[in-house]
This record gives sequence, C-alpha cells and structure tokens, in this order.
Amino acid sequence: MKNIFLTCGTVLLVSPFVASATAEDIREMVVTATRAEEAKVDLPLAIDKLDGYEITQALGSHISESLNSVAGVRINQLSAGSSPGHNTAIRMPLNYGPYYLFLQDGVPLQAPGSFNHNGLWWSSYSSSVGSIEVLKGAGTALYGSDAVAGTVNVMSEAPSQMPEKTTRITVGDNAYRKIKAAVSDTTDTGHGYRLAASYEKSDGWREKAEYDRAEVLFRHEFTNNSDHSFKTVFMANTMSGHNQTALTQAQLEADPSQHGFADSGVDPYRETESLRLSTEWISYTSERSELSLTPYFTHSTNDYVATWVPDTLPENETTSNVLGLLAKLSVDHHDNSETIVGIDVVTNRESKLYVQKVVDTVVWGKSYLQGSIYDYTVDYLGLAPYLQHKRKLSEQTTLTAGLRYDHAEFDYNNKLVDGAFGVYQRPADRKDRFNYLSPKLGLTFKLSDRSAVYVRYARAFRIPQTGTLYSLKTNNALSNLEPETVDSYETGYKMQTPRVSLELAAYMMKIKDAIVTDSSDPGARFKTNAGRISHQGVEASLGWKMNDAITVNIAYAFPDSEYDDYISSGTDFSGKQMKMAPQRIGNVSLLFTPASVKGLSAALEWQDIGDWWMDDNNSKKGAGYQLFNLRASYIVSKAVSLNAKVLNLTDTDYVSQSDIAWGKERYTPGSPRLFYAGVDFKF
Repeated sequence: MKNIFLTCGTVLLVSPFVASATAEDIREMVVTATRAEEAKVDLPLAIDKLDGYEITQALGSHISESLNSVAGVRINQLSAGSSPGHNTAIRMPLNYGPYYLFLQDGVPLQAPGSFNHNGLWWSSYSSSVGSIEVLKGAGTALYGSDAVAGTVNVMSEAPSQMPEKTTRITVGDNAYRKIKAAVSDTTDTGHGYRLAASYEKSDGWREKAEYDRAEVLFRHEFTNNSDHSFKTVFMANTMSGHNQTALTQAQLEADPSQHGFADSGVDPYRETESLRLSTEWISYTSERSELSLTPYFTHSTNDYVATWVPDTLPENETTSNVLGLLAKLSVDHHDNSETIVGIDVVTNRESKLYVQKVVDTVVWGKSYLQGSIYDYTVDYLGLAPYLQHKRKLSEQTTLTAGLRYDHAEFDYNNKLVDGAFGVYQRPADRKDRFNYLSPKLGLTFKLSDRSAVYVRYARAFRIPQTGTLYSLKTNNALSNLEPETVDSYETGYKMQTPRVSLELAAYMMKIKDAIVTDSSDPGARFKTNAGRISHQGVEASLGWKMNDAITVNIAYAFPDSEYDDYISSGTDFSGKQMKMAPQRIGNVSLLFTPASVKGLSAALEWQDIGDWWMDDNNSKKGAGYQLFNLRASYIVSKAVSLNAKVLNLTDTDYVSQSDIAWGKERYTPGSPRLFYAGVDFKF
C-alpha cells in the first residue's frame, strides 16, 4: 500500500505542468454527491460519470456493458450473460451483499434492510438513460446504510427542447429482440415531458435461460417563474425469466450451455415487477438558499426458485411497499461557505413467504421439511438527519465535513409456529433497533482550475437485512448480529483538459463486525459477524483524445481484500485473501470516428479480469480472463442510423464466476461470442 501512495505522490508533483493546457472551461459536472450540480474536480471523493454519448456508444443490452468501463467497477451479468440480473464488485470482491446503494434519478431503488443484489434491473437503463454516476467508496453525509463501497445513480433522459420521436429495434443471437421508443417535447408554457418504453425478449444461450422484460417511464419537468421547479418520474417494469445453477467442473467441460440441474423437469422461474413514483420540488425563493423535498413511493415483488439450494429448491415470494421523503436545505453564506442540512425518512412493509414443495429431505445430515418455511411481515422505519458544511480555508484549499445519524427500526411478525422447522429456525415476534453516527471529512487542494488532489475520511455502515435477522437456521437461532461498520481512507488526484483526463485514487477500508456467509457447516450456511476485514487498492483512469478521429480510454484497478481477524468453525482465516476478489480489473477501449467516412464510429474494447481465490482458505484459484468486444454505428441520414456489436469477439471459453462452498466447486460459464444488430429511427 505504501507504494500506491508513493505513486500518487509522484504524479501530484508533476501534475501542475500537465493540467495547464488551456483556459477553456471544460469541467465535468456531477450531481450524486450532494443532489446538486457540482464540478467533479472540486469534490474530495472518487466519482465517475458516463454521459449520454458514452452510453449510446456502448449499445448496451445490459447495464454492465456501460458500467464495466469505469475504473474499479465490475458488474457481473448473472446466468452466464443470459439474465437482466447481476452481482457487483466495487472496491470489494464480487458479492451479493448490501454494500451498494442503487439510485434512480437520485431516489433509492430499495429500502435499507431489503437489499436485492439485482437492484439495478429496476433502473431505467433499458428504456431511458441520460447519464450514470458512480460514487466509489463510502457515501457522503446524504447517504446512509448500504452506501459502503459504492453508490450508483442512473438518471433518465431529460425532456427535449424540441419535438422528438425515436425508435430503436435490435435483434441478436439466441432469438434476442428488443424494441425501444420514446416521445419528448417542451411546450410553450414550460412543461417538458418524456415518455419512453421498451420490451425485450431472449431465449438465452444456456438451457432454461429465456426471459422477457417490459418497461415504461414518464418524466415531467416544470419551472414556475424561476422560483419553483418540479420533476416527476414514474416508472413501471416487469420481468419474467429463469435462473440457472452453477456447474461442476465435469459439467462445464462436457457442455457449458446445460442448465446444471439434476432434474431436467425443474422450472427455475424468476418473476419481478416494480412500480415507482417520485416528485422533486425545489424552491429558489431565497437568493442564498435552496429547499428541496422529494416524496417517493415504490412497490416491488420478487418471486423465484432458490436454485442455490439445489437439493430442495424452495420457492420465495417477497413484496415490498416503500414510502419515503428526501428533504434537504442548502444555504450559501456570505463568506462563500455552504451548509446543507436534511433528513431522510423511509418506511417499508415487507412480506416474505418461503416454501419447500419437495418431500422431506436429508442433506449433509440436516433435515429439510416440506411445507411453509417462513411466512412473516416486517415493518421498517428509518429516520436520518444529516449536516454537511463546506468552507474555503484558502484560495486553493476547501474543507468538507459532514455528520449523519441513522435510526432504524424493524418490527417483525411471524405468521407460523415459532421455533425449529427442520434445519430452519423461525424466531418469535420481536423488534430490533439500530442507531449509528457516521462522520465524514474531506480536503481538496486545487493545483489549477482543472486539477486537484484530495484526502478523505468517511465512516459508513450497513444494518443487517431482514432475511439475515429473521430467515434463520438452527445454528444461528439467536441472530445477534451487530451492524457492520467501515472506516474508509482515501487520497486521489483529478485532472481534465479538452483532450486529456486523468484520475488516480488510493483507498483503504477497514471493516469491523463484517457480516459474512459461513459455509463451513455443509448444508446449513448462515450469516455471522467476521471480526475485521481490510479492503485496499489503487484505481486509475485515463481518457486521451489523440486527435479528432481517435480516442483512447484506459481504466484499471488493483484491489486487495483480506481477513484481518476471522475464525469460523475452528478454522482461522486471518491473513487470508477473500474469495472471488480478482487481482485486477481492467478495461481499455479505442474509439475511431474517421473523417473520411462521415457518420461512422467504431469501438474496440478489451476487458481484463485477473485470477481470484475460489475459497476463503485460499486452496484453489479461479482463472481470470480477457475478452474483446467490437461495436459500430453508422448514421445513414438524419432519420436513420445503423448499429451492430459483437461481444466476446474471439469466442473465448471462460468462467465468469467460480467458488468453493461446502467442499463443492461451482463454476458459472461465460457467454460465447454473441452478435447483435439494430436500426434507429428519429422522427
């Protein structure tokens, strides 16, 4: 780690000479850190933005095709690239845990305590996306539980100023087809709107991998005499598909496209739907203050067969109804300092039904009984006041300090008989409360108008999830989990000129009472606090517009995750690397827009994923991989353009994810070469 900080320091010494290329104001603006527009170079944190042009160039069928170009970000499309689902690695190993806060237009996609690792499938990426921002590391004072390793904010497209009608039709391998359409305009009275919708369907390249997904979005904006503004976003989507299971090594070598189930008659369905509505009201009536109120409502369901329990395949039905309010007041003082005060309020009624339909079964000496395993509701209440203050200490130096207090309550009601049900445990009705205070401190030193260095400390946390607290096994019947706390330290450098952008970040996250999955007891894994864990690494990204025809983008991260203190079932994992943590995550792309062929753009992308340990005892490594993707688009006329892409251009055989649990090796095959083509119409 010492070498990482030394490298950053060397770059900082030479940076003023690199950054003074021009006086042109080309600073990139972001909104996620404070829910207001700010120059990225002024913020003491690592935040990346993908704008509409970059997202359009990616021609993404899945959000991973855009986000994986960000340094240190790996979004892994599940079911071997045949599902809208995903798990995530940002400054942590690839995992399914609630270390990430997912937002849609600045509003949480799910409530604290009810994290779904597939959460970004409820975003508007499929129908309307204007930009995506990724705040890496602990969130600012405006964000609480789950904003531990990253905050991802997907923002829909704003209404157009002139009448606009667009349609995109895409087809591809494995009977993939998608249609996306939008209409948008701003009226003479100042009402802007955008209506967008999409439908996609695919058979998938693996058995039992078919899915279909539909989505609609409506966005309305209105400003009243520059005193008040309103932004309303309504979204609804539905998805019906199937889960596959991981393969053994023998299955992988025999036929990676097989579903992996012992019984070919299994229907591993997954169905989800969501409905969300939010309205942001901003008042500008005071010259030096801005008040914003954003009430929101979310309804979502998630029904599936738990394919990761292959011997019994229990079925799950979860419903969540969230009502929340984001309230914030920003005040600009006469000394050019700024104060933000606010409060987040959220309630959630979650219901869960978990049923085993197969007959009583014994697995690894544990009894799995037929019938309803869990049937309960949980009422959640979260209250979180916060304060953030920014002050200039000198012409070049700015201090940002924040403090957030989170209070969380769970009211659990069991509808079945309390106590043991085979290997499972149903706790009696109870209430749980968690309180947490999280300070934040950042310092920015401007080297020039377009370059800066920063240092940052932030404390973050995540509360236990409802499933962790109440969906228990007999070997953790008490479920006396503590909240997981994180102390995050970071330093970095940012520079942007018209042709070159460079960002470096070195970080260290110290986690206490880490909540991990204990798989040491065969057939009865459970959640437990794991002592202490360290995540550290370095991230670097370079964007270089070599000339009007060629642009190069390089994004690399070298993360390291290990147990500082963790003993499980008599085994000491202290000093061991965490499983599913690649040694490197890289993405390099070359964009070519030749002047000789007007309207043509082509991009070659190289993805580089390093090796990872398959288990926490570091007994076997999973093989990393390198993939090439090719994308191209051609503007035929003002009304018509064509596009095409080839994923895994060289048809490389690879494994996207592998681990060892209960002594069994599990492999998820990566997708083969896939071809897509589309046409865009603009009216």
